[in-house]
Amino acid sequence: MAVASSLLACTEDSGLEYQHGSVKLEFRRGDGVGVNPFEGTSIMEVTLNYEACLIDFYTANSNWSPNGVDGETVFGGADLEGEGWKDRLCELGSIDCEVVSLTQQLDPNLGSWLKVSYQISSEIENHEIHFGPLPLPDLAVCEAGAAPTVRVSNMSAVRGLDGLPPDGEVIWAIQKFNPDNAFADQGASINIDGELN
Repeated sequence: MAVASSLLACTEDSGLEYQHGSVKLEFRRGDGVGVNPFEGTSIMEVTLNYEACLIDFYTANSNWSPNGVDGETVFGGADLEGEGWKDRLCELGSIDCEVVSLTQQLDPNLGSWLKVSYQISSEIENHEIHFGPLPLPDLAVCEAGAAPTVRVSNMSAVRGLDGLPPDGEVIWAIQKFNPDNAFADQGASINIDGELN
């Protein structure tokens, strides 16, 4: 039911039918963390691993990757007159931000993931940010009823820095998270509890 309702919601007033969506991440300070660990964050990096369905999707449909014929306007800005997720991600959340970069890796040995880097200009604690773009179920067509999910694979998958790499220092990382995976537009968030690095 959640999948069906999310698909109905992906047509905008402009008439553009969205074939991709996003995952929400909500931020809280971790257990026993007395100070706001997110204070002073200039850059946030979120790297979520593609699970089997999305790996299969992009392997079979390289045209939907960031440099592909179809993917360029999905991963790019609104000026390309497509889905424009580079601009859209920050419009959807409650954290003031700008997407600095979206990087995709598809490698059977090194891992397959999407990394989004955000320039942050407001409070993070008790707020949310959107991650993507991720193909919706109708586009991904997963086998055996599976969902096109991404996974938080380690405690540095989401982290905050005081500037752009390589000069920026890591301020905070994950203390714990729940759940460990999600699919686009599912409604529920991945909860990220942060702690000082």
